Amino acid sequence: MKKLLIFLVLLSGVAVSVSAVSASARFGAILSVGFLDSPSISDIINEIDKGINFRPGFEFAMKIDRIGFGLNSFIMFNRTKSTDPALLWDWTFDWISTVNIGYHLARTWHFLDPFIEAGFGAAGRVDLSPQQYSFDDMGYMEYYGYDAYNRLLNLSLIGYIAAGLSIRINMLYVSGKLSYWPLNSPPPATQYLAYPVKQFQFAISAGFVVGR
Repeated sequence: MKKLLIFLVLLSGVAVSVSAVSASARFGAILSVGFLDSPSISDIINEIDKGINFRPGFEFAMKIDRIGFGLNSFIMFNRTKSTDPALLWDWTFDWISTVNIGYHLARTWHFLDPFIEAGFGAAGRVDLSPQQYSFDDMGYMEYYGYDAYNRLLNLSLIGYIAAGLSIRINMLYVSGKLSYWPLNSPPPATQYLAYPVKQFQFAISAGFVVGR
């Protein structure tokens, strides 16, 4: 109950702020599906029909005139068949988080709003399987070779460019965008493996709009 009240207070504050600066904000859930190669419309439809390879998350965006600012975050728990006879599944925790800036053809989120955007952020994967790693007295993992080190964490700096279309009806919106991810590289001077981001992503989001 307390968390709900805090959320409502923050939401009210955002609503007042965007109204004061003649801007608009939107909040919603987002669902993304990835492709190794440039997808056709039929490829996107077929992948959605399969109901796999989805990445769920949430988005927040603000728009002042034709310029939009936002963030997207995808959070996933994935499982694979375990090779350990004592375990049924091996689990990993994945995340992809980006901030973005975009240009919209419409000054406000009208009924139809085509846009382009670019984003930058990080993606990672943590192995949650009960592996027998050892730690020293200071809490740091003892070194057991490159493969063991990278089972604990994959980490990438990522960037994308995208084009899409939003449809708004009163306070509700639905948006779709196709993005290309040319940047996917581990942080400099680290030994991490790159997170396996597919080069093309199609995302659908839906939620509500506050303001213009």
